[in-house]
Amino acid sequence: MKRSAPPRFLLRFLKGFCKPEYHADIEGDLLEFYERRIADTGRTRANLLLFKDVLFLCRPGIIRSASIHQPITNNGMIKSYFIMGWRNLWKSKLYSSLNVLGLTFGIVCFLLIGLYVYDELTFDDQHANEECQQ
Repeated sequence: MKRSAPPRFLLRFLKGFCKPEYHADIEGDLLEFYERRIADTGRTRANLLLFKDVLFLCRPGIIRSASIHQPITNNGMIKSYFIMGWRNLWKSKLYSSLNVLGLTFGIVCFLLIGLYVYDELTFDDQHANEECQQ
């Protein structure tokens, strides 16, 4: 019986994202399933099922890690953001204080309105016949 070859781009994609220590085993299993599916369902259906299997293998345990020589840390960037923000606050004191006061006033109004609505919705909940009193 003549062996039919699976689509090459799927095998290249699998080799590109799979860890090298798992690649041979996973590709062997997929090729066995592919041969069985060709015999059972036909070439087109086997290609679609192989495509689905390769896509479902894209999960964190199998995907190879990116080879980055230097670790990426965002601590310096975050520190820089805080320094720039502090400088801008210090440089334009009147504008910054107006913004902070406006934000504070807005939050206080939101909380007071929320407490008022909560009080109105929970008023008279303790009575036995609360539906009749409305």
